[in-house]
Amino acid sequence: MKNKTLPIILCLAAILRLALLVSAWNRPEGFSTPDSEDYKILAQSLVQHLEFQRDSQPEIFRTPGYPLFLSMGFLLGWKFVIVVQVLLDVLVVYLTYRLGTLLCRRRVGLWAAAFQAVSLVAMVSSVRLLSDGLFTLLALLAIVLLAFYFRSGRFWALPCAAVTAGVACYVRPIGLLFGLVAILVLVFRRRQRLRGTATFAALFVACVLPWIVRNACRAGYPAFSSVGAVNLYAYEAPATLAGAEGISLVRAQEQLAAELTKAPPGEQARRMQAVALGVILEHPWTWVKVHTITSLASFLPAVTDVLEVLGVTTGGRGTLRVLHEQGPSAAMRHYFGGATWAVGLCLPAVILLAVQYLLVAAAAIKYLRPGTDAAAWLILLTILVTCLAGGPASTPRFRVPAAPLLSLAAAAGLVALASLLKKAGMQGIQGIKKPKTT
Repeated sequence: MKNKTLPIILCLAAILRLALLVSAWNRPEGFSTPDSEDYKILAQSLVQHLEFQRDSQPEIFRTPGYPLFLSMGFLLGWKFVIVVQVLLDVLVVYLTYRLGTLLCRRRVGLWAAAFQAVSLVAMVSSVRLLSDGLFTLLALLAIVLLAFYFRSGRFWALPCAAVTAGVACYVRPIGLLFGLVAILVLVFRRRQRLRGTATFAALFVACVLPWIVRNACRAGYPAFSSVGAVNLYAYEAPATLAGAEGISLVRAQEQLAAELTKAPPGEQARRMQAVALGVILEHPWTWVKVHTITSLASFLPAVTDVLEVLGVTTGGRGTLRVLHEQGPSAAMRHYFGGATWAVGLCLPAVILLAVQYLLVAAAAIKYLRPGTDAAAWLILLTILVTCLAGGPASTPRFRVPAAPLLSLAAAAGLVALASLLKKAGMQGIQGIKKPKTT
């Protein structure tokens, strides 16, 4: 039976994702978000003009990886693209198993795959035209390769991991942060520190450098993406200004918008960054507090995303703004509106996610200590960077790349607790005194 456990878990993952897909098969809006439409426009530019641009201007906010992936939708249909994404997400479940088996043992790997198979945030990402699933696959593959290198010493895995991480950046620019985390872990690793760090860093930079050069030449913006500048201006700075001056988020956004004028993409990004940094540097501690607290939204359950795919609720109604200004209760009432009965559907998922987080905490207490190997620190830092980088823009979607790692940590915590309870039970049995014989 043990040999059949993994195929059962993979089949469960595929069935759950396909069921969600079928439920929205005749509702294309269930697969799309405003970001999805953005990606389609860029994919169309690639297909029709062999240019990565928007409104005849070079695109520097998004990167071309996912639009290139979406380009097959113009030939085979968007539903075909989603079916491919579902299959790739099942592969993510398998890689989660492989990582757990590699770092711990098969039992941990199976539990990790099971947690990932029923992860709502992963399921939703697989049936929406968004970059999260593809990026997660590439980032997880890079982590598996790095973990294999740490455990086996096989040097070929290191350059493969570097190239995979570099390619992931073209799907989502946050991959740059993952690359920096990997380099940091390699720097502090005891064995082959210089050789390993130099190889990974050189190949990673070689992968992302061409796009930096492209942006510098085409838009006068020598960076990999303007996503950081835009997020600072659109989310971080307004939330900081609202918190520092006690005004509404809308009022803060209007105040900052008055300082900005239209310009070409590169110049616009530089102005956004300058305006935002001006606010943040004026109120640094407010920014730290606001960024940290709002980033925690990435750890929330993804049940609302499932409800949107099913057509029970709709997104894009300003719930995030209500959350920042009035708190969770008001945001919940605003979001669900007349469908308050759907709140009850959220409870099982909330409980399961809370249990998973408790198991993650148990794993951290047991395994994280100064002598912990590099792979564990890589996983911890990747989770923190992925989930805490969003700030006021954070939603459960931001947790998608960290979901396999959280599943692995929860599995490790579960197995550790089970072993502890078993050990305590055995000691209790052995401690019972035998009755005296006459």
